[in-house]
Amino acid sequence: MKLWIVALLLLPASLLAQDKGFTITGTVTGVPDNSTVTINDLNNTTDTLASTQIKNGSFVLKGVIKEPNLYQLNFDGPKKKAVLFIGNETLTVNGSVENIQQLDVKGSAIHNDFTQFQNTFNPLFKKLMEMNQQIANPEAQRNDSLMKAYRKHYETIVTAVDQFISTKKESPVSPFLLVVTRVGTGRNATGEKIFIDRQNRAAGFLW
Repeated sequence: MKLWIVALLLLPASLLAQDKGFTITGTVTGVPDNSTVTINDLNNTTDTLASTQIKNGSFVLKGVIKEPNLYQLNFDGPKKKAVLFIGNETLTVNGSVENIQQLDVKGSAIHNDFTQFQNTFNPLFKKLMEMNQQIANPEAQRNDSLMKAYRKHYETIVTAVDQFISTKKESPVSPFLLVVTRVGTGRNATGEKIFIDRQNRAAGFLW
């Protein structure tokens, strides 16, 4: 019996958290009473992890997440959705259904990292896409100054990626950032094109 107790104490906290599961307590105004709120894997929308009913604008969702990732919070009544990057954590979400993408999320260190990711890279990616469209426009005049500005901005993004990874080594958002951008210390001669393609594909739900 004592050996079992010792073994339990030696288990990593992350494994114990996996057993605990997640709890999301929310208050969202403008959602009809008795309408359904669900959460599912963003990459597999048929995989519903938890479901409940709205009561006086409030709800509680409980379940277990296999690994930290992007998940979608669905409000069936108003047909609105919000994206969360979470693991098995206890968190709260508050806000209005009219501004569903700006929910106030508290208690999730992982989602905090995701918010920092968005605040850092959304403006950078937006500017890069605009520059990319300028360069791709057959009617636009390509000149050395435009290409130099493009390469400089690209290197700014590469530096920002490296800085984020170095300060968030343990965060699940870091490998996600590498997948989205496909840049880093190991980039090759075709890295720039790969980055642009990946970034444009991700743009649909990130910003």
